[in-house]
Amino acid sequence: MLGVYDIPKEERKWDIYEGLWKMWCGYIREILNIQPLVETNLESGNAKTPRKTIYLTPAVAGPNLASADFHGAKITCVRSRCAGRVGTEGIVVRDTKFTFVVITKTNEIKTLPKEHSIFKFEVPIVEEGNDQAHGTAAGEPHKQPVLIFELHGEQFKNRAIDRANKKFKLHLPPDL
Repeated sequence: MLGVYDIPKEERKWDIYEGLWKMWCGYIREILNIQPLVETNLESGNAKTPRKTIYLTPAVAGPNLASADFHGAKITCVRSRCAGRVGTEGIVVRDTKFTFVVITKTNEIKTLPKEHSIFKFEVPIVEEGNDQAHGTAAGEPHKQPVLIFELHGEQFKNRAIDRANKKFKLHLPPDL
């Protein structure tokens, strides 16, 4: 074994991959055709893009998510036949045919099999650092609006490059 795909110990840091997650958020917003939420400010003469309502249905989002690349996604295992995997959260550093390899906040690399597992990921609607779009006052804590998706690992048992060419079919969820 050559160790070509091994991540060196000095590169196993959450902070390194957090930038990849921010890039992935922009990528997935583009895939789902989510426009940034920006308030219209007519009083100051700055006419900006008005806030839009987002309508996503499984028929629209499903094929786009099925063909998307999940390298950089922040995922959480919400259900699995193996109870020890439930609650594991991390940023995907490798998406193989049968597994997601993630880095956790404690700088550990964990391999999560896709089979018999359900994963959750969130997509922030607005870009980080755009406090004007949040509509909150200074000093007031705010909750960033997000879209939450769950994906069944069984339906993603392909390499990312192979998923891009497949047609999405709606299936009944497998037994867990």
